Amino acid sequence: MASGGDGSETLYATLGVSSTVTAEEVRKVYRKLVLKCHPDKVRDEAAKTEAEKRFQAIVTAYEVLSDTVKRAEYDKRMRLNGAASDDVLVNITLAEALTGATKLAMIPYRKRCAWCAGVGMSCPPCTEHTHGRKDESCLTCGGNGFGKPVVCAHCGAAGATDEFHQARVIVPPGVDNGARVKIKDRREHAKINVMASRIFTRRGADVYFTLRITSTEANEGGFHEVQTLRGAETLFIEAGAKTGDERRLEGKGLPRGGVGSSGGDELGDHVVVVEVKRETTPEREAAAMKAAGADAGEPSAKRARTTDDGPADSMTDLEKLLAEKKRQLMAKLQEKKGPVEVD
Repeated sequence: MASGGDGSETLYATLGVSSTVTAEEVRKVYRKLVLKCHPDKVRDEAAKTEAEKRFQAIVTAYEVLSDTVKRAEYDKRMRLNGAASDDVLVNITLAEALTGATKLAMIPYRKRCAWCAGVGMSCPPCTEHTHGRKDESCLTCGGNGFGKPVVCAHCGAAGATDEFHQARVIVPPGVDNGARVKIKDRREHAKINVMASRIFTRRGADVYFTLRITSTEANEGGFHEVQTLRGAETLFIEAGAKTGDERRLEGKGLPRGGVGSSGGDELGDHVVVVEVKRETTPEREAAAMKAAGADAGEPSAKRARTTDDGPADSMTDLEKLLAEKKRQLMAKLQEKKGPVEVD
């Protein structure tokens, strides 16, 4: 029996015809089913309810498939609901890309509307006579017991509602950004998004880390602690290091080829890139401020002016700090001397 993509019976299957059936063939089949399946023919009261549901499904299928416009809308809806779902985006960290992870994914899907059986419309029972009694003189239903199709109020004629399925995604070690991972027991795939790290940069299987050192440390050389995806490592930087110099920790990167084992030959490297920062001393800062004042044509004495309440507003942050320190020091000296006696 044909299925509606979610295990449900299609309107074609309800009438027992193929999707290429003509309108005339639909009418012929419907007439036969009415004579065979009308609830009035069922004598067993226990089976009557099920017979009425079956007959209503037959009437709905006929009303839709015998109308060219309604049938076209139904066929389009069936194609959309049966189409493969898009990939589900799953975010992971760079560390999870190294070790692999199990993530939860919310998979959207279209659920067949239980109120209209996925048709998008239904034929309500006729209210002009007692339901279940055959009355061919009824002008509303012509003896069928059901009226014309109306739009389903629960799905808005869509035939399905939006639902979500929670599934586990097994992310393998060394997965690449943008990789598609099959979700177990689902037709959907998870599209992996490796989120950018604040301290690491990935280039294939290699992981890059920037080590910032002072010019003094660069000139003298020495040991430095660097961060890797596997934890802290101690690295020796030779004297005379310059910005842009690289040091490699072999086998400390990601599995090569996207997904690999933990063998050292199959792992990328952890690359440490040196960045030398120029040191700032009070003397250099003072010289820079003096040069800036001279360039602006402003006397340095004016820029260093303070008041009893603290540093002037026009001073730089460093000048304010130095002036405050001086004021605190003078206050402590005054406290040690004690109050001044006046003859």
